Amino acid sequence: MLLWMPVLALAQTPLQLDSGRDVIDAWPAVTVMTDPGGAITPEQALAQPSRFTAPTSAHATLGMHKDVVWLRIPVTVPAYSSGHWVLSIDYAVVNRVDVYVATNGTIERHIVTGNLQPVAEHAPRTRVPAAQLQLAPGASHVLLLRVENIGAMILPVRLSRPAAFHAESLDEQMLQGLVLGLCVCLLIYSLAQWQNLREPLFGKFALMVAGLTLFSMEFFGLGNQYLWQNSVWMSIHAGGLFALAASCGAYLFVEQVLARPGQDRLFSRLMKGGAALCVVAAVAYATDLIDVGALVAIVSTLGIMPMLIGLPGAYLRARRGDAVGVYLLLGWSVSFSTSVVLSLVINGALAANFWTMHALQFGNIFDMLLFMRILGLRTRDMELAMLRAQEATRAKSEFLAHMSHEIRTPMNAIIGMSRLALTTAPDPRLRNYLDKILGAGEHLLAVLNDILDFSRIEAGKMRLEHVPFDLADVLEPLAPLAATGSATLSTRVQTGVPTRLAGDPLRLRQVMINLVGNAFKFTERGEVSVTVDLVARAADSVVLRFTVADTGIGMTPDQVRRLFQSFSQADDSIARKYGGTGLGLSICQQLVRLMDGDIQVSSTPGVGSRFSFTVRLGIAGAATMATAAAPTFDAAALAGARILLVDDNANNREVAHDFMTAARLQVDVACNGLEAIRMVQAGDYDLVLMDVQMPELDGLAATRRLRSLSRYDKLPIIAMTAHALPADRAKSLAAGMNDHLTKPIDPDLLFAALARWIAPQAWAQRRPSSVPVPIAIEGSTGSTAVHVPLPQAPGLNWDRALRLAGGQRASLDLRIRSFVREYAAAPSIIRAAAASGDHAPLQRLAHDLQATAPYVGAGPVAAAAQALEHELKAGQADTITGLANQLADDLQQLVATLQQ
Repeated sequence: MLLWMPVLALAQTPLQLDSGRDVIDAWPAVTVMTDPGGAITPEQALAQPSRFTAPTSAHATLGMHKDVVWLRIPVTVPAYSSGHWVLSIDYAVVNRVDVYVATNGTIERHIVTGNLQPVAEHAPRTRVPAAQLQLAPGASHVLLLRVENIGAMILPVRLSRPAAFHAESLDEQMLQGLVLGLCVCLLIYSLAQWQNLREPLFGKFALMVAGLTLFSMEFFGLGNQYLWQNSVWMSIHAGGLFALAASCGAYLFVEQVLARPGQDRLFSRLMKGGAALCVVAAVAYATDLIDVGALVAIVSTLGIMPMLIGLPGAYLRARRGDAVGVYLLLGWSVSFSTSVVLSLVINGALAANFWTMHALQFGNIFDMLLFMRILGLRTRDMELAMLRAQEATRAKSEFLAHMSHEIRTPMNAIIGMSRLALTTAPDPRLRNYLDKILGAGEHLLAVLNDILDFSRIEAGKMRLEHVPFDLADVLEPLAPLAATGSATLSTRVQTGVPTRLAGDPLRLRQVMINLVGNAFKFTERGEVSVTVDLVARAADSVVLRFTVADTGIGMTPDQVRRLFQSFSQADDSIARKYGGTGLGLSICQQLVRLMDGDIQVSSTPGVGSRFSFTVRLGIAGAATMATAAAPTFDAAALAGARILLVDDNANNREVAHDFMTAARLQVDVACNGLEAIRMVQAGDYDLVLMDVQMPELDGLAATRRLRSLSRYDKLPIIAMTAHALPADRAKSLAAGMNDHLTKPIDPDLLFAALARWIAPQAWAQRRPSSVPVPIAIEGSTGSTAVHVPLPQAPGLNWDRALRLAGGQRASLDLRIRSFVREYAAAPSIIRAAAASGDHAPLQRLAHDLQATAPYVGAGPVAAAAQALEHELKAGQADTITGLANQLADDLQQLVATLQQ
């Protein structure tokens, strides 16, 4: 007892409110009395000072209390001092404080304050409970505070001069404003990133930031002061609900940061379960199913669980040197420490002062900034992933360009040779074979075009034209599609639909051909109908609806949902039975959207399907149509023009050569860019057809060299290449070429380009006056050409060579001359490459000779080339040199024989 006497004496010593101090901590003079039933009256409390005892808890905190608490503070005001003071409790979430001012044993004034109490009209709303006191100078007073609160009794009571009170309030407001501004910036940033990047992690972080920000606003009184003000329900429930929201966001955030895709399933379930428990607890607290005591226990438990559950994962990542694990461990260390500090204050074990009251807020800010760094790392990873995706897209485009070239090169020979063979009046059986070869080649070309179209659309590089056209030009190509089955085709155009329109007729025709072709594919009998209706009309444009309906097999709703997915068909059985890439309808949908339209489908199994789309098109006048009409030309009008054909592939040269010589053009050939430059400088050509990908010097570089010479700056040069992408055409034009033709060679497009770029006066003097007679080498009788006998040598099979030339001796002679010109220097190149160990020329020549040697009957040379290529691929260095030299000897002997 003797030990307690100084304490009691100190507690009963009145506070002296003199003018020398602006702010006085009242806690040293506080004595406390509990009022379990809340039945003690102010008069009873004033009359029984002995029932008040000094607090045994830490400074300015009484811990968790459910009972009403009375505080007794004796004060004296010197006669020379002002009695105008402000009593405040620097803890915003005190529900009700009744302040009684007693002078000379009589209660003279009663003031009510607290966050659940209404504020009088025109009275300022303060951040914390406060009461203005007017104490008589030269007298002693007793201040009785009756405190009711749901939760912690944190009571840092102060007596301040009004000016000092407002200055301190302003300082705290500025601090909270800075903190709130930072939190709002983090919240807006995370929400914006969530919206822009579609990354859920930013949304989860935003939930956590929002919860922590609103919790801090409630804890420091800003919410009650500015937001929900007189709402008792919000004042009671806000802190708990916002704390649970922050905990829910923390669970989800940590789960996504630490859980490895496809792994850590238990960890993910635990974290998501914790988030669900936060939601359940929030609902229970909002509906008053649990009280504040239970809520404090729940929040304390759930709030720390994300750290405990995520600690092993963060530790392992930190040990691996992962910055994410380091940031999590550091943030959690600070957050846990500050949470412990506030918990000790709430439970009365640690003094309530500026640093302990703000510890959790500062810890949360530090935590959020570290988590922002984690988000920065995630953003960087996403940027790297995007760059990798762009690189993959670029690689895919390059692959498609390469694939296009590699496929179109042999297709050029397949389609071109088929067309040439069909002009030789073959017998019906052979014509049937040739028709099927040509049809299969054109189908393969259509598949390739679909893939390239899809690639262009996906890359955003598809550009639509806007040219005048006739609607009939779009609908007429649909008629031949009816020949593919037994169903009939009907076409109806609504009255009032303009016949002359402006848009992209090629792409519109592509959509219609695809839809109608599909309709006939899936309609074995019945009808396919095409209708064109006018939806809307303006002065210079119309909106048309194109509809394709059939009576075919129809589709289920699930099949319709998958219909427009790329590389997808209604189901696998349809793919097996009817074939197709699954790209057609996807391309149609994208093309229609590019034309500002939309495509719809309705279907019933066993009844049929109906596809319709709307597009906006311009209206073209008659004068515009006349101007835009495609120029017609006669290939015979080009007779006599002199063309230089540059291509390193013998088949491609032969096809193009035969097309042009059939039209009586004078054609010279070169095998690479260097030869082309020499021949252009030595000759007088009206136009150059230039391949792009060639050895020694490619077509682009050759064109640049020619354009650098002023005398050839007007010479028409047309790229004729298997490179079919728009970027390839742009490269050709940038190199100085006038036009760009794509293999396989289409005769109509070839002659149209020749007519477009060759000036008629350029070859007028060389134009033949009549159809030339076939050239005879050793005289002629009548119209039959007599050819020099073919040279004989072991291993040469001229019968097979003639069969490959379609029985045309003139074609075989052309192939022999081309072969000699192309491979005259090849033996020395092969020997030099074998001696130096440079396998690239060996690989190229061996590969080419396998395909070209049989055309001149040289089967043994083709076999030797095949053996060398096999050894090159197998990496058999000990046999490559011998095989290469043997091939060089055989090839040298063959060239010498063919030159006879």
